[in-house]
Amino acid sequence: DFYATAWYGVFDLNKGKLKYTNAGHLNPYIIRNGEVIQLDANEDCGIPLGLINPKDLEEVYIAREIDFAQGDKMVLFTDGVLDQKMPDGHFVPKDWMYNTITKIQDKDVKEITFELNETLNTLSGATPLSDDRLMISLEGVSFAINEFPCNDPVKLNELIDLIINECVEQNMPREKQIILRLGVTEAVSNAVRHGSKDRQDEMIRIGYKINKGSFKMTIVDPGPGFNWQVYNYTAIDDVLVDEEGGRGIPLLLEIFDKVTWNYLGNHLGLFFYW
Repeated sequence: DFYATAWYGVFDLNKGKLKYTNAGHLNPYIIRNGEVIQLDANEDCGIPLGLINPKDLEEVYIAREIDFAQGDKMVLFTDGVLDQKMPDGHFVPKDWMYNTITKIQDKDVKEITFELNETLNTLSGATPLSDDRLMISLEGVSFAINEFPCNDPVKLNELIDLIINECVEQNMPREKQIILRLGVTEAVSNAVRHGSKDRQDEMIRIGYKINKGSFKMTIVDPGPGFNWQVYNYTAIDDVLVDEEGGRGIPLLLEIFDKVTWNYLGNHLGLFFYW
């Protein structure tokens, strides 16, 4: 008797692609080249989660892929944004969101979300919420991933120095620089030592982005990965000091605000804020 709608997407910032699927959720809006379109407006939205056992059907959820390049924008939202009544008892116009996005499409994504919420508040007035509301606005950014030889520690160390210098330019505090250098060095060393084991003649792919107060990094090694989902995440304080290994992942989890892997375990994501 319970179900949930869901929209799930994976953005490949390096290739400028978006792969996604839908489980009965409202289709998002895409803003591209001065045009606002609703993604898959005339396509089947899929079956909500929980209504039918997926094992009973074939191809319940269809994976689609589109271009999502730098500057492209997307607005995701829940049905509470459209199923809202106004003071006169009628529901808000079905096209209110499209019309509003069309007017403000050139603005920053944070402003787009803010103005959409303000417009909806104006339309609904003091009318109680009919359902929960959630709106998320996204914009494609440039994120170059470069390749480095696994067997060339000099180039890898030069990259780490470059990263720290760019963080200094973004006013990263001295103590944070030391911590980040330790974390990045450990992450790169792990990828070379474990992910590139027996593959020293291959390349390791590294990309990063630094904004004011934030650092994001991805490391892709040529190895088969590991099952991070069942890995024993020992706290750094519990690592045995007399053992040679075992410090890598606990150290990353201690240093970085967020650590992620792809499903194979050979694509690492690191997030650090100051």
